[in-house]
Amino acid sequence: MKPVLVSEHENEAVAFIREIESDYLTLVRTVISEIKNLGLTPTETIVRAVLIEGPEILRGKYNAYAERDISRGSTPAAKAQMRNLHHEVFAGFLQRVTPLFESTIGGKSVRNPMFQDLITFDKALRPLLPDAGKEKIREQFREYISDPRVLKIRNACAEAATGLQTFWQAMIKAGYASRFLIDYSESEHPGWMIEKQVLNVLSGFLTVTGADGQYVIEPRQMDFTNVELETIDDHGTE
Repeated sequence: MKPVLVSEHENEAVAFIREIESDYLTLVRTVISEIKNLGLTPTETIVRAVLIEGPEILRGKYNAYAERDISRGSTPAAKAQMRNLHHEVFAGFLQRVTPLFESTIGGKSVRNPMFQDLITFDKALRPLLPDAGKEKIREQFREYISDPRVLKIRNACAEAATGLQTFWQAMIKAGYASRFLIDYSESEHPGWMIEKQVLNVLSGFLTVTGADGQYVIEPRQMDFTNVELETIDDHGTE
């Protein structure tokens, strides 16, 4: 069976793209700025190496820079003082930059090479997420199924989800959902932050009866006591 695209998972893909643009590109810009503050000249190769290996990889380059900065005519004491100063400068660099690499995006470490595969740099060494990178992300989120048995289960799940969506929208339009104090109105991606809450509410209206593998899922008796419902049509809309 040829793989069938069953979902784009567009909301998740868009959310991940926004994380890359806001969090990862900010990280890259910060790394570039910190390299400049060390007195080194950042290049795409150097920046990419730091993004994967971490800031410690620059120690050799900075030590070489520090030695050039120390005057040959200086006294041993002055040279030692300069070396200590440069040691403190690099230690401060590590202290500021290292914590940045402890973060994650989409559950993956920011040091994961996959993030570098998504971005590019312009001539001024500004990091960008090009259209090609966005398309790679969208492709990662696309769901394909090549097994007809799995596809049948997936389609049944989609039908169930559609039914639950209709049910939930009907409760919202009728003013019944508000009693559960779930605030979904201000979320850019309605559902992902309240997924467990919504599913818990919906499951509370279902009952499972039967035994020995013969089960029936049915609506549970609903209590509308002291609830003033609004008028809705058969499709759950006003």
